[in-house]
Amino acid sequence: IVAHDVHRARKTMNFSEWGTYPDKRKEEKLEEIYEQITDGDMPDPKYALIHRNSRIIAKERDAVCQWTEDARQY
Repeated sequence: IVAHDVHRARKTMNFSEWGTYPDKRKEEKLEEIYEQITDGDMPDPKYALIHRNSRIIAKERDAVCQWTEDARQY
């Protein structure tokens, strides 16, 4: 299951290829990250079920949100 999820996720977004993405795609991906983390969709419920300590605390959530905002300014 994990390998399948990782493979699917890399098709959706791969940070190793981030520099090749057009600006519009980067903007869309940053917005998706922001929405998923603020909506509580991260981490994935399947992952959280196995890794009970994977919950994101407010400080971590805020750091990711700030990163997405900072990255959109470039």
